[in-house]
Amino acid sequence: MSDLFEGFKGINVIEEKRIGRKIGEDIQLIKWMCKKITKGKDVYTIASELEADDEIDKIKKIVDVVMKHTDDYDAEKIYDELSKNNVFDI
Repeated sequence: MSDLFEGFKGINVIEEKRIGRKIGEDIQLIKWMCKKITKGKDVYTIASELEADDEIDKIKKIVDVVMKHTDDYDAEKIYDELSKNNVFDI
């Protein structure tokens, strides 16, 4: 009976919730940026509206990927691509 849970690492529910919340926030940011881009706003205007002028490089990376998906603006597909390029920190 003592071998039943040997090697079991468990699930950190709090950490999983934090990661899920962060992903949701990142996807919401992408959706917001898609709207701004469709209105013709540039990287610097978007950064200013986010009050994130110090993160202009990150915003530019996001905008570049969003611009590749103008046919559908699928936020989850955009998030996946950005995650592969380590744009979002989890």
